[in-house]
Amino acid sequence: MKLNQNGIGIGSLKLTKYFLTVFLMLCFLEAFSINILKDNQDLNSPIRHTSNLLIISNFILLIVAIIIIVSVLLYIFIKKRKTQQIEETLNPETNGKTTQQIFNLEENIAKQKKAIEFLQTKNEELLKDNTIIQKSEEKYHSLVKYSPTGILFIDKNGFIIEVNQAMLDILGSTDENKTKSFNLIEYQPIIDSGMANNLKKCLENNEIISDECLYFSYWGKRIYLKYFFVPIKMENGVATHVLANIEDITSRKNVEIKMRESEQKLREVNLAKDKFFSIIAHDIKTPFNAILGFSELLKDDFDNFNNEEIRSFIKNINDAAEITYKLLENLLEWSRMQTGKMSITSENIDLSLVVNETISFLKPTAEKKFIQIHSEINYNTTAYADKNMITTVIRNLISNAIKFSFPNGLIKISAKTIDKFIEINVSDNGIGISPQDSSKIFKLDAYFKKEGTAKEQGTGLGLILCKEFVEKNGGWIWVESESGKGSSFKFTLPKE
Repeated sequence: MKLNQNGIGIGSLKLTKYFLTVFLMLCFLEAFSINILKDNQDLNSPIRHTSNLLIISNFILLIVAIIIIVSVLLYIFIKKRKTQQIEETLNPETNGKTTQQIFNLEENIAKQKKAIEFLQTKNEELLKDNTIIQKSEEKYHSLVKYSPTGILFIDKNGFIIEVNQAMLDILGSTDENKTKSFNLIEYQPIIDSGMANNLKKCLENNEIISDECLYFSYWGKRIYLKYFFVPIKMENGVATHVLANIEDITSRKNVEIKMRESEQKLREVNLAKDKFFSIIAHDIKTPFNAILGFSELLKDDFDNFNNEEIRSFIKNINDAAEITYKLLENLLEWSRMQTGKMSITSENIDLSLVVNETISFLKPTAEKKFIQIHSEINYNTTAYADKNMITTVIRNLISNAIKFSFPNGLIKISAKTIDKFIEINVSDNGIGISPQDSSKIFKLDAYFKKEGTAKEQGTGLGLILCKEFVEKNGGWIWVESESGKGSSFKFTLPKE
């Protein structure tokens, strides 16, 4: 299309002139029809009807013409505006700016494309990383869930974030939420165990802490724990969380404690035996010295001694031999017990019969000091024990009562039932035992000996044997005594 100076198409101007001419002609026809209508007043006149139709037709055409003209003018305005924009673009004064804008726009578009490509690449990388992280998390949760040891994930304030089932089992907990409610830095049992202090060290010093402790859980379990605190560090090197791996070592610890106790007991027993045998060696020498000394005197100077002196020497030799025999007999029984060669044959025994037989055996010894022995044990009072061992116990206790009783003294043997046990009591009204000596008489390393009221000698092994035999039969033995007021030796045996 050709343009005039204003940038308006020549065809558009001609079209506009044509419509203006039509518009003027319509206006003229409308005015002419109105004049004819005024001149012809007859309502029924054909001319009047024709004029009415012509007026209406002209009016409609007039409106159409107005619409067309307005549209053409609007088109001309828009076209002129576009032409001005094109001229501004082609104008040397504004062309540089527009070109730079286009260049900048293209550059921005290129940058946006690169940014979009970069973001797409990063998005793909993030998706891959996210997939790897998800798989790692699944592995982590599986490891934590099925770990045989307890796992805790703890924040820097001491609160539990995660806990696995093994940890709940170790604590005896059935409530995960309750377990998580405890603050491991502030909870007193954790503080008492030393774990709270180690947890703070792990967070503050960024170091792995390993230790063992005894812990009493909220659910009533007494457990030994071995634990590792591992700090979880951020990029700046500051620990924000702690991963705790905790193992229940109670069984192992109990074995270690028992082994240490056994070792300690064995050490004590060995020391006691060493001391005991050193004393025994001395005690065996003493009576043999008497035997050898008096027998040598009789051998060398028999004719120089009268009958009374010879009788005295023979009595001393007999006493020394008797005490040596008793010592060796007790030592043999004790050694058999220690080496396990003495078997225990438990059976229901009538204590009244055992006591009466022992009284008959020791009656000659008691009569020498005019001591009476009374048994108050009813017939058919039974206990479940080894008869030979219990006979030895009762014989030793009655022998001691005779030894430490004054002439014309009284010894009583009684028994009573206490729950599932029979308590046997051998009491006398002799010299009694001081509290200091009472603590020694059953101890191997003490090896307590004391002369009787008639200067009788003891082996120092009798009560030790009594304690061993009673305990082997499931009972226990003790003494109730006071100096100058006699003694009561009591021991228990199971009824069945």
